[in-house]
Amino acid sequence: MTSEFKNRPSVTLEDRIKAVTMRKQGKTLETIGSELNRAISLIGEIIIKRIIDGNKTTGMVVKPILSHDLNRRAQMDLIDMQTLPDGEYKWLMVYQDHFTKFLQLRPLRAKIAIEVASALIDVFSILGVPYLLQSDNGREFRNQILFSFKSMWPD
Repeated sequence: MTSEFKNRPSVTLEDRIKAVTMRKQGKTLETIGSELNRAISLIGEIIIKRIIDGNKTTGMVVKPILSHDLNRRAQMDLIDMQTLPDGEYKWLMVYQDHFTKFLQLRPLRAKIAIEVASALIDVFSILGVPYLLQSDNGREFRNQILFSFKSMWPD
């Protein structure tokens, strides 16, 4: 190893090998330093270009959904917890008011319409019924939930 790198702990073995190779090619420390500065400058330019290019929009305009009142719009979804069940509860219903971001969680034993309808009625009894309930429209039981509501909550 050359003496100029002996007391520099931040220089890796690979850096030392490269420097020795460059010295054997007849390059001075000044030349090596200027090449390193050029390389660092080039890397900096590449990073800046990637940051700028990454911030460019694709031309697609996304219009945010705005809510102006409590219970105007609510969102719900089911989370599959079958890999980490809590006793008999294997699903989690997530309900959120869009305006306040208030969140309600309800454990479910199964992903069936009567269970989801029961949990939603529990949430509605606390927060009230939203004007619009948004979900991922799981086709497997979308209409069944409405029929369950009708039987649980007549007129």
